[in-house]
Amino acid sequence: MPDGYVVLHPDIDVFNKNKTAIIYNGDKLDLITSGYVAYKEGDENGSRAITWGLFNVKASSRYVIVTDTHLNPVRSGQEEKSLGIMNAQVDQLTELIGELRERYACAVIACGDYNCSESGDEPDYGGETQGEYAAATVYARLAATLSDAKYADGVRLVCRSEAVATAPTWDHIFVKGDATARTFFVLDGEEFEDLSDHYAIFADFSL
Repeated sequence: MPDGYVVLHPDIDVFNKNKTAIIYNGDKLDLITSGYVAYKEGDENGSRAITWGLFNVKASSRYVIVTDTHLNPVRSGQEEKSLGIMNAQVDQLTELIGELRERYACAVIACGDYNCSESGDEPDYGGETQGEYAAATVYARLAATLSDAKYADGVRLVCRSEAVATAPTWDHIFVKGDATARTFFVLDGEEFEDLSDHYAIFADFSL
C-alpha cells in the first residue's frame, strides 16, 4: 500500500485474519476508536463480521463512522435457513449502527459485500437473473433503514458500461446520517475482472 495507508484490525487473534478489515488513509483521517464484532449467526471463517472505526476528517474536523461487513449468501437447498441467517445478521448490523450513531452523533458509511441485490428479476452486471438467490428481501430491509449511496439524489455514476452501472449489485455502500454521495464508481474495466467475482465499487462523499 502507499505510504500513509493503514489496515484497521487485520487480525482477529494470533491465528485468524480479519476478512472484513478497513483500509484508510492516515494522512487524511485520524482514527479515534474502533471495534470488531462477529455475527452471532453465520459461517465461522473470519468473514462474517463487522469492523468499524470512528474517524476524524482532518480537512474539516468532522467525524464519520465507517463499517465493513460480509453477509452470508443464499445457498442452494438451504434457502429458508440462509435467509434466516442473513436477516439475523442485518438485525445485528443495523442495531450496531444505531448504537454507534447514538453514541457518537455522526454519519455512518456502511460498506461491504452484502450478498444481496436490489432485484432478483433484473439481470445483474453479469447479465443473469438470480431469482431468490439475490436475497432481494434482505436488500429491501437494509434499504428501509439505510440509504444506498448509488441512488443518492444527484449522484454521478461512473462506469465504462451504462448497463453495468445501472444493474443490481451484490456489494453496497449504505449511508445513515449527514453524508452525501457525490460520485459512485463501478470499476468494470477489464483489468479488474480477475480480482474478484464482483466489480469493486467506491464513492466520493461530502461530509
